[in-house]
Amino acid sequence: MNDSSPQRKHGGKINIPIACRHIADNLDMMSARRIGYHIDPSDLKLLPDAWCGACDKALSRAGGQWTPEILANMAFREVCPCCYDLAVPKAIVRAARA
Repeated sequence: MNDSSPQRKHGGKINIPIACRHIADNLDMMSARRIGYHIDPSDLKLLPDAWCGACDKALSRAGGQWTPEILANMAFREVCPCCYDLAVPKAIVRAARA
């Protein structure tokens, strides 16, 4: 996403990540692998914004533009950082940035 993404500070210490509704509703490692996991490689936050394979295809069909329709379909929500870490291993984030 971009710098205007709706991340929040949690306790002043860490950013709370956001994820599309499909990832947020399936916060476990097996689901993350099944539905896919995508980040913007230029998003260097420790816990980058994430979206699933279906949302990534919709974003691609929209020419990579974060349109209001795309954002409404993705329905991004805040995700507990601990749950995010369990669902999305650091290896997946590193691979997406490679």
